[in-house]
Amino acid sequence: MTDQETADLVRRIHDTLAEAGIHVAVEVRDGTVYLIGEVDSEDNRQAALDVAHAVADPLGLRVDDAIDVLPDSPSEVYSDASPDGAGGFGYLDPDRDDNLVLDPGFEGDPDFTDDIGTTDPMEAAAEAVPYFPPTDPVVRPSDDEEELAVVGGFGATSMDDEAGGASFDDRPDDDISAAVLRELREDALTTDLVIRVVTRSGVVHLHGEVPTIEDAENAEEVAGRVPGVKEVREELHIPSLRGDRRG
Repeated sequence: MTDQETADLVRRIHDTLAEAGIHVAVEVRDGTVYLIGEVDSEDNRQAALDVAHAVADPLGLRVDDAIDVLPDSPSEVYSDASPDGAGGFGYLDPDRDDNLVLDPGFEGDPDFTDDIGTTDPMEAAAEAVPYFPPTDPVVRPSDDEEELAVVGGFGATSMDDEAGGASFDDRPDDDISAAVLRELREDALTTDLVIRVVTRSGVVHLHGEVPTIEDAENAEEVAGRVPGVKEVREELHIPSLRGDRRG
């Protein structure tokens, strides 16, 4: 065969296979047509050989099969189990419903309500625990050797010792007033404020005079965290505000 005839033969086989989506190398040497490459199935391998034989046989040429068939891929890429039930590939069906069950390590949001963390910034960074900035406790003069008494303890707030106690949803109004006054006295933000507290059906009314709007807001916030308080009505007088007639 001339070089041109060989080239035409190679082109005919190559083009026919390419139209079928089969891409392998075609060479002709010493009266033999070589098919070299990889296909994804046995059917495509056989189709390539059939095309080569159809062109080569009438010319008395041999066909050499050097085609490799790639390993079978999973028939169902997103199947989570093999047909024999012996397990499957690590693919998941994106539409399947697992009742929203997540990996145990990711179930729910982290809950830090029982652990305020640490006041040590180095420990917080090293151990990945919440950082709680230290707060100076409220103190009062005392007659003991220390000459000072910590009013609300060393908790984050004076309400820390209420944790785990009974529910106060139906507390008497007098108890609520006493608790609000205690909380105002023991919180560092409101300990110096002079405020009268009146409670009616769980609604706390704050009366008195405070220096700034921020003090009034702090008092309202502190009173609102007392168990049993349904609502706080801040009726405090702020002298620096003109036209303020509350209190």
